[in-house]
Amino acid sequence: MYPWHFLKSQRSVNLTNNSYINDGVIWLHIWVLTRKFTTLAQQDSETGLAFVNFLQEYRPLQKQLAMHIAHAATAGNWLHHPLQKQYLLPPPLIQETPKLTPSEGWLNKFEKLQNQFIAYDKEHQISLQKEQIINFNEQLQKFRDLTILEPYRWHQYYLPALDQWLMATKERLAQLTLKAERQEPITLNIYRYGDILDPDGDKNIFFGRDDLKEELQHQILTARTMPMFLCYGQRRVGKSSLLKFLPLLLGSRFQVIYQDCQNHKVNNLQTWLKNLHQRLNKIFKSTTIDWQQTDNWLQAWGKMQTYLETLSQQHEEKIILAFDEYEALHERIFSKDPEQGKMLLGAMRSFSQQQNQIVFLFVGAAQFADLKNPNWDNYFIQAMPLRVDYLKPQDATRLITEPVDLNYPDTVIKRMLELTQGHPALLQMLCRHIVIIANKESRKNMTLEDLQQVITDKIVQPDTYALKTFWTEFCDNHQCQPTVEQILNKQPITDKRSLSKLKNYGYIIPDGDSWKFRVPLLEMWLREYREGF
Repeated sequence: MYPWHFLKSQRSVNLTNNSYINDGVIWLHIWVLTRKFTTLAQQDSETGLAFVNFLQEYRPLQKQLAMHIAHAATAGNWLHHPLQKQYLLPPPLIQETPKLTPSEGWLNKFEKLQNQFIAYDKEHQISLQKEQIINFNEQLQKFRDLTILEPYRWHQYYLPALDQWLMATKERLAQLTLKAERQEPITLNIYRYGDILDPDGDKNIFFGRDDLKEELQHQILTARTMPMFLCYGQRRVGKSSLLKFLPLLLGSRFQVIYQDCQNHKVNNLQTWLKNLHQRLNKIFKSTTIDWQQTDNWLQAWGKMQTYLETLSQQHEEKIILAFDEYEALHERIFSKDPEQGKMLLGAMRSFSQQQNQIVFLFVGAAQFADLKNPNWDNYFIQAMPLRVDYLKPQDATRLITEPVDLNYPDTVIKRMLELTQGHPALLQMLCRHIVIIANKESRKNMTLEDLQQVITDKIVQPDTYALKTFWTEFCDNHQCQPTVEQILNKQPITDKRSLSKLKNYGYIIPDGDSWKFRVPLLEMWLREYREGF
């Protein structure tokens, strides 16, 4: 078919009925049709992206067309859904289209923009929402300026959408400003108790941990061979938050690579190592590894080890591989094939002992001795245990008093410290609900009655995760329920193993000739609700 006949036949085409769909050997790339398809894709992004998938799978000669439509459909989603996070997604990238592929700087800037909008979207405190949307607006303007510097052949699709988002952002900021003025809070409520704290927005409520920082620095910088660390502790004591703040705490001599092992992308050996490589490559921009599927775990680890050895030769910083919720690796990978798991643990131990540049930092609620078949403690005997515990009294006091403009009598502060023992999540919960009372009643002077109201109505409740998880998870995993009953009833302890677990993880402390729960709020919850679970 000659080009002019082809064009004539395409006058009424759409994204679901055209010659690219009907003709499997078509090779023409006609700009008139590209403009038509991209216009349609901007109007109907879902159909446009479906057409992109079709072209990629069945029309390999049309990669350029597919990438144009991908940009147009992505920009259309942005244009028609301003300030909706589910539509703020990057374009799908297609290989062999370098002239239509955004630069790495553009993609990295977009990821930061996306994360900033997510931070805004999950914030519920109006004043903090306002602060987050201001930050987002600044990043959005910079992102638009960067987009203009990208090739015109594809950046043209995004400019109207970015302008729409800028306009919507300014309108939202005006709404939040007016709303904040009407509410006139006594003090900002910046406390968090269910989220991981982040250095970008939560420095005002992150206190302490100097002891762990100093221990890590000393051991890493003075060891002849690189030490391996197990950073463990109770649920909700701030282990993941500590990881997020590690780069800030440790300084420029260290490069922390954070990996959440509970991420849905980490579900087998290949995806674990591939995800780890992507995180390393994002920081160091090094060689790409071909992660072909293999049943040989040592072979797969060998590729990663070679890559790590290359990085250690190219960079002076100590590289800390921080595996958060590392127990998921055992559950999803190592326990599925214990024989290969044993060999892999042995290979990791050997690598750790033969160099002084790469640090393994395992972070979780379990000790190595808790992970069986394969038994992690048999292989990582040299690992240094670091227990993430509650906040020290001085740091807990700062968390209560410094972030907010409220007046706390000494008796209230003392009672809060006594009830929580510095447990970070429980302390954040108490503080957050007390600030709510202060703002609701427009007063700064807080009382013991306010504290008791929060404890009764908000803290000692069935679904308080920081308390419930001890009974439903820890006690269930370690068969501690009978021992807990004996402690509550002041009876002799018959199971020394479970007693040792409770003591080792910091849940109980001596009480004369007996034992008691370290955190009074936990004991209150157990007496009230344990029989219901």
